Amino acid sequence: FQGPTLHLTQQLIIDRFGVSAFESINDYRLSAWLGQQEELHRIVVYQCDKQLTPWTKRSLRQADCILIVGIGWKEAVKGS
Repeated sequence: FQGPTLHLTQQLIIDRFGVSAFESINDYRLSAWLGQQEELHRIVVYQCDKQLTPWTKRSLRQADCILIVGIGWKEAVKGS
């Protein structure tokens, strides 16, 4: 491991690979890059979107551990 932490978001991936980053034709390229980042960093944080987007699905598949954060004083709303 080289660096301590990398924080990844959908916007960072789009900035790096373009808006077509999550299309199936780019699946191998994105998977390889994410794997490389996991080798280069001690911790990789995949920040999901609020909705179930392709990035959120990818993040959940890549993650070794999932932390769900909510607002304690608001009523929970079940998502789709």
